[in-house]
Amino acid sequence: MKKITLSLIKYSDFLGRFVTTISHGGYNHISISLDEDEKIFYSFNYKGFAIEDTNYKNQKTKVYENMRIQIYVPNEIFDILKKDIYRFINNKEQFSYTKVGLILCFLHIPHKFKNKYFCSQFVMELISNAGIVSLKRKESCYLPNHFVNHVDYLFPINKTIQYIS
Repeated sequence: MKKITLSLIKYSDFLGRFVTTISHGGYNHISISLDEDEKIFYSFNYKGFAIEDTNYKNQKTKVYENMRIQIYVPNEIFDILKKDIYRFINNKEQFSYTKVGLILCFLHIPHKFKNKYFCSQFVMELISNAGIVSLKRKESCYLPNHFVNHVDYLFPINKTIQYIS
Protein backbone atom coordinates (compact mmCIF):
# COMPACT_ATOMS: atom_id res chain seq x y z
CA MET A 1 0.00 0.00 0.00
CA LYS A 2 1.15 3.52 -0.82
CA LYS A 3 0.03 6.84 0.61
CA ILE A 4 -1.44 9.69 -1.39
CA THR A 5 -2.28 12.97 0.29
CA LEU A 6 -4.93 15.52 -0.59
CA SER A 7 -4.24 18.99 0.78
CA LEU A 8 -7.25 21.26 1.24
CA ILE A 9 -6.48 24.94 1.78
CA LYS A 10 -8.43 28.11 2.43
CA TYR A 11 -6.50 30.97 0.79
CA SER A 12 -7.11 34.67 1.35
CA ASP A 13 -6.54 35.96 -2.21
CA PHE A 14 -9.34 37.33 -4.39
CA LEU A 15 -10.09 34.09 -6.25
CA GLY A 16 -9.93 32.12 -3.00
CA ARG A 17 -12.40 34.46 -1.29
CA PHE A 18 -14.66 34.29 -4.35
CA VAL A 19 -14.70 30.47 -4.34
CA THR A 20 -15.29 30.43 -0.57
CA THR A 21 -18.21 32.88 -0.87
CA ILE A 22 -19.89 31.10 -3.79
CA SER A 23 -19.46 27.65 -2.22
CA HIS A 24 -20.73 28.86 1.18
CA GLY A 25 -17.48 28.61 3.12
CA GLY A 26 -14.81 26.03 3.66
CA TYR A 27 -11.81 25.26 1.50
CA ASN A 28 -11.04 26.90 -1.84
CA HIS A 29 -8.04 24.93 -3.12
CA ILE A 30 -6.99 21.29 -3.31
CA SER A 31 -3.82 19.58 -4.44
CA ILE A 32 -2.51 16.02 -4.47
CA SER A 33 0.81 14.55 -3.39
CA LEU A 34 2.33 11.16 -4.09
CA ASP A 35 5.36 12.12 -2.03
CA GLU A 36 5.74 10.14 1.21
CA ASP A 37 7.11 13.28 2.92
CA GLU A 38 4.27 15.47 1.54
CA LYS A 39 6.66 18.15 0.29
CA ILE A 40 5.55 18.30 -3.37
CA PHE A 41 1.90 18.68 -4.39
CA TYR A 42 0.30 18.95 -7.84
CA SER A 43 -2.68 21.07 -8.77
CA PHE A 44 -3.98 23.86 -11.01
CA ASN A 45 -3.97 27.54 -10.21
CA TYR A 46 -4.50 30.69 -12.27
CA LYS A 47 -1.08 30.12 -13.90
CA GLY A 48 -1.99 26.59 -15.08
CA PHE A 49 -0.61 23.24 -13.96
CA ALA A 50 1.29 23.82 -10.72
CA ILE A 51 3.93 21.90 -8.83
CA GLU A 52 3.55 23.24 -5.30
CA ASP A 53 6.43 23.05 -2.87
CA THR A 54 5.20 23.16 0.74
CA ASN A 55 8.29 25.16 1.73
CA TYR A 56 7.25 28.03 -0.58
CA LYS A 57 5.83 31.05 1.21
CA ASN A 58 3.79 33.68 -0.62
CA GLN A 59 3.56 36.88 1.41
CA LYS A 60 0.48 38.14 -0.49
CA THR A 61 -1.61 35.01 -0.02
CA LYS A 62 -2.29 33.88 3.51
CA VAL A 63 -3.46 30.39 4.36
CA TYR A 64 -6.37 30.53 6.80
CA GLU A 65 -6.98 26.82 7.09
CA ASN A 66 -5.28 23.65 5.93
CA MET A 67 -6.42 20.05 6.18
CA ARG A 68 -4.88 16.93 4.72
CA ILE A 69 -6.58 13.69 3.81
CA GLN A 70 -4.28 10.69 3.60
CA ILE A 71 -5.51 7.74 1.55
CA TYR A 72 -3.70 4.42 1.31
CA VAL A 73 -4.04 2.71 -2.06
CA PRO A 74 -2.67 -0.47 -3.64
CA ASN A 75 0.58 -0.14 -5.58
CA GLU A 76 -1.23 -0.62 -8.93
CA ILE A 77 -3.49 2.38 -8.28
CA PHE A 78 -0.53 4.44 -7.09
CA ASP A 79 1.28 3.63 -10.35
CA ILE A 80 -1.74 4.81 -12.38
CA LEU A 81 -1.75 8.12 -10.50
CA LYS A 82 1.99 8.51 -10.94
CA LYS A 83 1.73 7.90 -14.68
CA ASP A 84 -1.10 10.44 -15.04
CA ILE A 85 0.77 13.09 -13.05
CA TYR A 86 3.93 12.57 -15.13
CA ARG A 87 1.80 13.16 -18.23
CA PHE A 88 0.91 16.59 -16.81
CA ILE A 89 4.51 17.31 -15.77
CA ASN A 90 5.92 16.34 -19.17
CA ASN A 91 3.31 18.40 -21.06
CA LYS A 92 2.95 21.29 -18.60
CA GLU A 93 2.89 23.99 -21.30
CA GLN A 94 -0.19 22.42 -22.93
CA PHE A 95 -2.41 22.80 -19.85
CA SER A 96 -4.10 25.90 -18.52
CA TYR A 97 -6.49 27.03 -15.79
CA THR A 98 -10.15 27.54 -16.62
CA LYS A 99 -12.16 30.25 -14.88
CA VAL A 100 -15.09 29.45 -17.19
CA GLY A 101 -14.96 25.84 -16.01
CA LEU A 102 -15.07 26.99 -12.40
CA ILE A 103 -18.13 29.14 -13.11
CA LEU A 104 -19.83 26.20 -14.86
CA CYS A 105 -19.05 24.09 -11.79
CA PHE A 106 -20.82 26.64 -9.56
CA LEU A 107 -23.82 26.39 -11.90
CA HIS A 108 -23.70 22.55 -11.75
CA ILE A 109 -23.12 22.32 -15.51
CA PRO A 110 -20.85 19.39 -16.45
CA HIS A 111 -18.15 20.29 -18.95
CA LYS A 112 -14.80 19.17 -20.33
CA PHE A 113 -12.47 21.61 -22.06
CA LYS A 114 -9.41 20.15 -23.71
CA ASN A 115 -6.35 20.62 -21.47
CA LYS A 116 -8.12 23.12 -19.17
CA TYR A 117 -8.70 22.43 -15.49
CA PHE A 118 -9.33 24.00 -12.12
CA CYS A 119 -7.86 22.45 -8.99
CA SER A 120 -10.67 20.20 -7.76
CA GLN A 121 -11.54 19.03 -11.27
CA PHE A 122 -7.90 18.02 -11.79
CA VAL A 123 -7.65 16.10 -8.50
CA MET A 124 -11.04 14.46 -8.96
CA GLU A 125 -10.20 13.37 -12.49
CA LEU A 126 -6.91 11.84 -11.32
CA ILE A 127 -8.43 9.84 -8.47
CA SER A 128 -11.50 8.90 -10.51
CA ASN A 129 -9.41 7.58 -13.41
CA ALA A 130 -7.39 5.53 -10.93
CA GLY A 131 -10.58 4.00 -9.47
CA ILE A 132 -10.18 5.49 -5.98
CA VAL A 133 -13.55 7.27 -5.85
CA SER A 134 -17.12 6.51 -6.75
CA LEU A 135 -18.66 9.54 -8.48
CA LYS A 136 -22.31 10.55 -8.72
CA ARG A 137 -21.58 13.34 -11.21
CA LYS A 138 -18.85 14.50 -13.59
CA GLU A 139 -15.41 15.44 -12.26
CA SER A 140 -15.98 19.02 -13.39
CA CYS A 141 -18.83 19.46 -10.87
CA TYR A 142 -16.78 19.09 -7.68
CA LEU A 143 -15.30 21.84 -5.52
CA PRO A 144 -12.67 21.40 -2.80
CA ASN A 145 -15.33 21.24 -0.07
CA HIS A 146 -16.89 18.19 -1.69
CA PHE A 147 -13.82 16.18 -0.71
CA VAL A 148 -14.70 16.84 2.93
CA ASN A 149 -18.50 17.12 2.90
CA HIS A 150 -19.13 14.03 0.76
CA VAL A 151 -16.29 11.76 1.86
CA ASP A 152 -18.71 8.91 2.71
CA TYR A 153 -19.94 8.46 -0.83
CA LEU A 154 -16.72 9.51 -2.57
CA PHE A 155 -14.58 6.94 -0.76
CA PRO A 156 -17.03 4.14 0.16
CA ILE A 157 -14.57 1.28 -0.35
CA ASN A 158 -11.50 2.95 1.09
CA LYS A 159 -11.51 2.70 4.86
CA THR A 160 -7.87 3.75 5.27
CA ILE A 161 -8.48 7.51 5.23
CA GLN A 162 -6.87 9.77 7.82
CA TYR A 163 -7.55 13.46 8.40
CA ILE A 164 -4.71 15.68 9.52
CA SER A 165 -5.30 19.31 10.44
